[in-house]
Amino acid sequence: MQPYVIRRGDYLSQIAHQFDFDADTVWKDPTNDDLRKLRPDPNILFPGDILHIPDQDGRKLPSHSLVIGSLNSFSAPLAPTAKISVQFTGGPPDTYASKAFVIDELENLVGLTTDGIGNASFDIPVTLSSVTVRFTDSGETYSLDVGGLDPINTWTGICHRLQNLGYVPADVDICAESDSSRLQILRDGLRQLRQASQQSGDGSASQPSAVVTPPATAMDDNAAAGSNASDGEPELVVCESCTESWCPDDFDSSKQSLPEDSEGDDAGLHDDGTLSDEAQSLLLDAHGC
Repeated sequence: MQPYVIRRGDYLSQIAHQFDFDADTVWKDPTNDDLRKLRPDPNILFPGDILHIPDQDGRKLPSHSLVIGSLNSFSAPLAPTAKISVQFTGGPPDTYASKAFVIDELENLVGLTTDGIGNASFDIPVTLSSVTVRFTDSGETYSLDVGGLDPINTWTGICHRLQNLGYVPADVDICAESDSSRLQILRDGLRQLRQASQQSGDGSASQPSAVVTPPATAMDDNAAAGSNASDGEPELVVCESCTESWCPDDFDSSKQSLPEDSEGDDAGLHDDGTLSDEAQSLLLDAHGC
């Protein structure tokens, strides 16, 4: 086995297709024990994570004989697919319910319609790094960057889940903020999320804007996705984030002095940038992953 450094946009089934190995076997290999403990979901990895994959040196590639002067035909197997599931909300409850949509990059996908609560589900080849959801009646488009969502225990992972849910402005670039500003922005968003949860009465948060809620993770067919909307398009994250660049979690509380949270950290975000168990559970329940 050899180490492979995770890059933005990587997820297990995509890497497995790229390097031609069985995703489930490699993920369960003892050399990846530490990564499995760190990242329970292989489809939500973080740039810089180390995944051990089969050695590529000396790997034999398929070869074919050519007949000079004749037409040579070849066929290749179709790329495996990843399931993307996104919930659209906002405005009246039926705004995105039972609405027809298309995927601009996949013209062969026809007859796509959201369900009664705005869920859009479809399969895409793992070779695609982004897709565009377009509603046929309104013309609204949403650009989704596949492999976009960082783990929840990272600055970007927290921020982009809150952005998906509408509790942090979409134009906030958390990587460009100072540590103290990051804490304030994320704490404000978490307080709004908790307030919405309490107001709902059942412990679940209402979503004020478009929301991504992937289903339960399946090793082979549920990939992480994220938002990388172009100008004029709504920004949406399906499972990752920081659309232009990523920032390492380099906060060191021993070297920096941050202001005490005047409200006793009721947001559930500690000064070291980590979530309390309660806040993490609330955010996961509201976002879906």
